[in-house]
Amino acid sequence: MTSKKAPASLNIVRQFEMHVNALLRSVDEGRDVHGAKNIAESGKPFEVALRQLFQGSLPTSMEACSGYFFDNDLMLSKQIDLLLCDASEVLRLPPAPGLDQKYVPFGCVQIMGHAKTGANYLHAALKESALGIKAWQDFAAAQSAATGNYPLEPLSIVIVGRGGSKEKTRRTLARADRPRPAFVFLVEEGVLFAAKPTTLHERFDAEEALFHGIQNDLPLARVTAGGSSEESRARLLMWLFFAILHHSANRLVTNPFDSILKTMQRKFPVKFADEPAIELPSVAAI
Repeated sequence: MTSKKAPASLNIVRQFEMHVNALLRSVDEGRDVHGAKNIAESGKPFEVALRQLFQGSLPTSMEACSGYFFDNDLMLSKQIDLLLCDASEVLRLPPAPGLDQKYVPFGCVQIMGHAKTGANYLHAALKESALGIKAWQDFAAAQSAATGNYPLEPLSIVIVGRGGSKEKTRRTLARADRPRPAFVFLVEEGVLFAAKPTTLHERFDAEEALFHGIQNDLPLARVTAGGSSEESRARLLMWLFFAILHHSANRLVTNPFDSILKTMQRKFPVKFADEPAIELPSVAAI
């Protein structure tokens, strides 16, 4: 009697290791562009690689672009490197044909991403993130006052290509403008800080969906995944990816990815590091 072969399984961690390597290669390509004195476009390869990662992997109901969001009075946000939008609600209104930047309604935005090639620019990225969140909140508040409808707030993420450390990141986050992003990820270093919901235990609740309850402007805590440095940063990017998927699916009546998300949580658990979270200053201190 011949024994049955075990069914093949998807090596998803290896897939995200390749995503990490592609992102780091794009940073190096940008540095070559910078070395050729094209300073203005030196960050573009990294931004393009990020958009391709999400556009090529997320459901077609989501669209990845860079640009601006606008409100009902056509007021614009600042430029944002990565916008993940509900494709069914996107209007593409560039002022001239052929431009890469898109202008989209604020209500369709699910994720706002700010990309920097190096950790020296982390403070600038956090400032851009705070401006983006505040602009969206102001637009939503005005709509809510007029219609009573307040859409689900997009998560803001900051992604840095090379350099940095957990210690320097902690210090920078402690001084960052508010509101703070939901995630800060240093790709090369494999350092991820995530908003820590106060209702969760030290390890993410097994019965809850991935990153349940995460919002912008919560206390930030470092997340660890274990394994070698290569595997750890791949698993952290993977968790960030599925956290984005979870947040976006929350707009739907039912979450079609709920079973996959729970499997990811069971097979590839992460936990908050055993160190104090970066708390927010009191209102009186702002």
